[in-house]
Amino acid sequence: MPKMVNKATHKRTRRVTLKDVADHVGCSAAVVSTVINRSRGRSMASEQLTQRITKAAEELGYRPDFASQSMARRSTQTLGLYVDQWSGSSVSYRYESAIILGIEQACQKHQYDLLMISLGGVATPQACHHKFAERRIDGLMVLHVRHEAPWVAQMVQSHQHIASVNYYGDAPLLTVNFDDQAATDMAVQHLHDLGHHRIGYVGMLATLGPGEKLRYDGYHQAMQRLNLPVDQRCVIYDCTASPTGILEEHDYDSVANYLINLGDARPTALVCGNDWAAICLTRYFKRNGLDVPGDISVIGLDDIELCQQIDPPMSTIRQPLEAMGYKATELLIQSTTQSPGKGNKTLKNPPLMAPTLVQRESTTMLNKTNDNRKTNGFTLIELLVVISIIAMLIAVLLPALSKAKKAAMTLKCKTGERQIGVGLQMYADDNRQAPCPPKIIIPSGPNRGHYVWYSNMLLGQYIGNRTAGSTSGVGGLSTTSMIIVCPSQIDLVQEMSSASTAKGNTALGYRNIYSPNYNNIHTPRSRSYVSLGGAIPMTQFAWPSRTAMMVDTDFFREWHTWTATASDGSSPNFERHGVSNTLFADGHVAGIKDQYADTDLATTAARTPVP
Repeated sequence: MPKMVNKATHKRTRRVTLKDVADHVGCSAAVVSTVINRSRGRSMASEQLTQRITKAAEELGYRPDFASQSMARRSTQTLGLYVDQWSGSSVSYRYESAIILGIEQACQKHQYDLLMISLGGVATPQACHHKFAERRIDGLMVLHVRHEAPWVAQMVQSHQHIASVNYYGDAPLLTVNFDDQAATDMAVQHLHDLGHHRIGYVGMLATLGPGEKLRYDGYHQAMQRLNLPVDQRCVIYDCTASPTGILEEHDYDSVANYLINLGDARPTALVCGNDWAAICLTRYFKRNGLDVPGDISVIGLDDIELCQQIDPPMSTIRQPLEAMGYKATELLIQSTTQSPGKGNKTLKNPPLMAPTLVQRESTTMLNKTNDNRKTNGFTLIELLVVISIIAMLIAVLLPALSKAKKAAMTLKCKTGERQIGVGLQMYADDNRQAPCPPKIIIPSGPNRGHYVWYSNMLLGQYIGNRTAGSTSGVGGLSTTSMIIVCPSQIDLVQEMSSASTAKGNTALGYRNIYSPNYNNIHTPRSRSYVSLGGAIPMTQFAWPSRTAMMVDTDFFREWHTWTATASDGSSPNFERHGVSNTLFADGHVAGIKDQYADTDLATTAARTPVP
């Protein structure tokens, strides 16, 4: 049985031609051809007719014949793509894939096809010559071409329409480059804004061409612009390594170890020539106890995908690879559409694509508490300001401190006098209320000599003085009875033990008017060696609260009156504390600011002398 064929289906599978579109619209095939192929004769068709032809072609599924159309346009509208073969290139890397994405987008916009000649494989540049000779491509995009590659110049001599991205050689081809110098300048500025001043640089450590040199120059340019010191110990820029493109990790390990061993000279921040260098250094720092960014901030360059995946995520300077591929492709397409004979005019100044800062977690503000390096000293103005402030504080605080010290000494002096007052009362109780004499004389015996009132022969036994206190040695005072010494006096014990008259010793003076016979030869009575004859009993003082017994004096033994000074006595001292601390017969102590009218108080009081 013969096979039945559906004529409608057979008709639909037949290739639609220009004549089919012309019949559908109702015009000639020549008019349709000018519209479909965008030929110069298209001006023969009105705008309305052009829209009808375009709509009909879409409805019928018309597709122009590539060979015929190319012959008519004398253009294939196809660009070739060649990625130079070397170990550092592959379309699987973000660098190449991002550029190719930009190339593809530009081709789609201008309805160009992209022919992959080689993606870093085994194809040689000769394959590009063949595609041009076969008229398979109108132009060629070349990637990862080393600046010293000789085949680039040879190809440009034979074929005009060639473009590249980041090409730094001398061959006259179209190129769009990254602004490498501005990139490292931006990195240094970023670290400076975070407070860093000791900023080092680690390059790519491989001979990757002038691009690395531009990045190195950008670092120095920024350091000079910001007036920052460059420590050559912290700048690692070595182009003697093997040009493998991607170095082994241990190459950067040695650099990181060197930086750690710098100690206090280590930089607080690093700018790296690419992201791989920054990642390798960061990993070594962390393995060896150096915190990133706490101890050292690190910033890379390029913004590869790995920057977001490591710990901490890497701050970097982004290279706009997609935009660079797009821009280079548009320049190449523009070149291929030029009228024959004009040729390809190489750009004398290739477009430079601006960098973008991407701040992540590997850079942070300088932690000055962890920075044990003395990076900056104080200026003269700062020192003068600090000294002025200190001087002002001293001027304000010294008077207050002086007053506090003076008040403390006054209180200590009064306390000593109160203790002496207790001793005087105890002495009187043991000696029929007779006051302690200022001095006694023992003419013979083992204790012969002159003894002043504070010696252990008299009041000393009540106030803790164990020294005999013979006047042949100008008194005597043990360290346990320093209460008779004014606390404002320095080295008083040494002065009192000298052979001088001890004037100016600023001690307490005991008044001598209450025992008028103190210079007579006395015989012991009761528990004392003093005769009580002629002494005024303390119980018969008319006004004990107004009878001065002891005052601040310039002499340490006795005093007579408020004004007159005897050859071996003294008058009260009103200058040491602003007052003369005075002990009264009733045991209280008060500060007297001027002469006190009590000279005859005791002598005029009604009393019965002790026999």
